[in-house]
Amino acid sequence: MTPEQLAAAKAVMVHGPLLIFIVVLAILFIIFATAKLKIHPFLALLLAAYGVGFLSKMPVEFIGPMIAQGFGNLKLWQRGPIFQLQ
Repeated sequence: MTPEQLAAAKAVMVHGPLLIFIVVLAILFIIFATAKLKIHPFLALLLAAYGVGFLSKMPVEFIGPMIAQGFGNLKLWQRGPIFQLQ
């Protein structure tokens, strides 16, 4: 993604209090989906991430790469001993 493409995407995206409302709505969805609907947490997180992308008017071609970049930066391999204790 070039800086020009990112700047054009930011120009049409939702900002401010509406974006905060969308994120709060996504958090509530994650809690509801995992607690009541018994959906796997990873799937709930993935659906919420796509929902935030669509509702914030992010261009569709950027939603997938942004989610992949976000999940890719978790660095779960550094937390291996924590997961092995459970």
